[in-house]
Amino acid sequence: HSIIGPNGAGKTTFFNLLTGLLPVDKGPIFLKGQEITGLPPYEFINRGISRSFQIISIFQQLTALENIRIAVQSASRHRFNLLSPADRLQDLLREAEQIVATVGLQGKEEVIASNLSYGDQRLLEMGIALGTRPDVLLLDEPLAGLPPTERTRIGKFIRQLAGKVTILLIEHDIDRVLALSDRITVLHQGRVLAEGSPEDIQRSEAVQEAYLGSTRVSVQEDRKLAEAGIPREARSPLLSLNRINTYYGKSHILHEVTLEVREKEVVCLLGRNGAGKTTTLKSIMGTNPPRSGQIFFRGLETTRSSPATIAQAGIGIVPEGRRIFPNLTVEENLLIARRERGANRWNLEKVYEHFPKLKTLRQRRGEHLSGGERQMLAIARALMGNVDLLLLDEPFEGLAPAIIADVCNILEQIRGETTLLLVEQNAHIALGLSDWAYVINNGQIVYSGDTQELMENEELRIRSLGV
Repeated sequence: HSIIGPNGAGKTTFFNLLTGLLPVDKGPIFLKGQEITGLPPYEFINRGISRSFQIISIFQQLTALENIRIAVQSASRHRFNLLSPADRLQDLLREAEQIVATVGLQGKEEVIASNLSYGDQRLLEMGIALGTRPDVLLLDEPLAGLPPTERTRIGKFIRQLAGKVTILLIEHDIDRVLALSDRITVLHQGRVLAEGSPEDIQRSEAVQEAYLGSTRVSVQEDRKLAEAGIPREARSPLLSLNRINTYYGKSHILHEVTLEVREKEVVCLLGRNGAGKTTTLKSIMGTNPPRSGQIFFRGLETTRSSPATIAQAGIGIVPEGRRIFPNLTVEENLLIARRERGANRWNLEKVYEHFPKLKTLRQRRGEHLSGGERQMLAIARALMGNVDLLLLDEPFEGLAPAIIADVCNILEQIRGETTLLLVEQNAHIALGLSDWAYVINNGQIVYSGDTQELMENEELRIRSLGV
């Protein structure tokens, strides 16, 4: 049974409630007919619920067998009995060895966990969860960061395991979810949006709307640079990513990503939650640089440059979550980001011209602003750095439709003055604002083309971005 949903739908929160890591405010949880609401986390395990995590949680300095044996011993009735018979310990060891074989790690029992491949570490974590003898196994993004061959291997194992234990699966690889699942529940904004077979979910218009976004914007065509008589190929590249590969530890997130952003255009990078959008921005900004491939800005390589150097070169970012200074006023937030560069196109006067609401709020502290006001401040603050390229990470997340329209109007106004790279999950908004689109899926670019083609081709849009 898979749990899917857009970014922020409540999937991991749901797992945290099912394992006692978060308290339930209202409503009961039943396991095998018995209520387990409010029990401490260890009691959830004792009653038969175990889980894996988004970020691998194993004992890195112990062997694979030792990791699983600890879990097996923790589930034993005799775990606190120092006088347990020796043959009982042998039984536990045999059980641990059997689990090692079940997860496909035979021959690697004595390998230190930190030396295992990332895929094997994922299997080991599942083995640890199985060692507690669960009736229900919760798997939180077990395929994240794996190359395609490893995804196939672990996907097959999950399907085989389903014959022995009930599995609840959170996963962003929609194609694998559809292939693996008997039933799927779709969460959206903390509520159950739909539930049914994979075929039912694919046919649901409400589910497609949740993934593609329901809010739409109308952009004047004369604002789009593609309509201004300047062919895209005639504009020089401002930013180029050439076959970059980016990792989080052993987790391979971006695979040979190549894209270009040209002068004075708006480019959107679309993709489902967990596809690699934010990681692409982190690679560009140097906060998580790629291990291979190259990044060029204005013809100069920035692949190994520090974030400070990249910012000084003229790239600014509006991060997900806004990250304004809550204890400073609006004007102080703006002034602290001011940077003298080149023509110094942006100053307080110009910012207030484009953001009149911020002028009326200039003495209000950041902590007292609404979500929409904070987003406007985050955009204005980035512009105060007089940037040549502005990266925007999910700028419409959590905003009401009326506020989204206000932010879109602001982006329309500044699009002719600076180049924009927009990362967004709401395809309708992003495509309405952009000249060129890229779609990323499982860390790979799967579409590059004019936004009009993607807007008009519903089948392509659903295949790339929907369910």
